Amino acid sequence: MGTKHFRTLYDFQRWGMSIHLSCANPPCPHRAVLDPFLTCRWARLWRWPPAIEAGVLYHFRCSRCGARNPRIAPIEAAATHDWFPDERGWKLLERRLRG
Repeated sequence: MGTKHFRTLYDFQRWGMSIHLSCANPPCPHRAVLDPFLTCRWARLWRWPPAIEAGVLYHFRCSRCGARNPRIAPIEAAATHDWFPDERGWKLLERRLRG
């Protein structure tokens, strides 16, 4: 990766890299690749801390075994998980969380 440092979720967005999450539970082989723009939007709405070391990883959990604090790495690949809402869903979520 050279001199690119990934300390916050916004660094993934800035460098155009997808977010690769792998389960922290060694027997579980589950992995996911998330879109950085949608992940940052989701984190901003829920007011998660953007810094990776500050606990943003605690909010992610494995959908197979339920383990928290996954390992995170940048990857140049398309997103494999699309669990984010559509545009109407985003607007409803914004309205609900801010109002």
